[in-house]
Amino acid sequence: TAWVRKESLLKALGLGLGADLQAVSITVDPREPPRVLAIPAHFPPHWRMWSIDAGPGYEACVSLPTEQSDVAVRHYHYDPSMLNRYAAQSGNPPPETGEQ
Repeated sequence: TAWVRKESLLKALGLGLGADLQAVSITVDPREPPRVLAIPAHFPPHWRMWSIDAGPGYEACVSLPTEQSDVAVRHYHYDPSMLNRYAAQSGNPPPETGEQ
């Protein structure tokens, strides 16, 4: 949980994984919502973070520089069979999915 949250924030800052990992501090307890605790002064001061349900055994987090509380985070489930259904309705061939 801690690593996923910190990685999300570092990537949103444009720092990537080569950055000083001690430069930012976030909540690490999975029972708490993700939140920025400390960030260098030259970055935007207000951040929102959301944990994303990525399925059993996976974790995900989204970080966004904003102080707005009404940001919508939508979850979509990818279903390859929907591609074929759409293709049949539109008359277009289905895109390649890599499945045989």
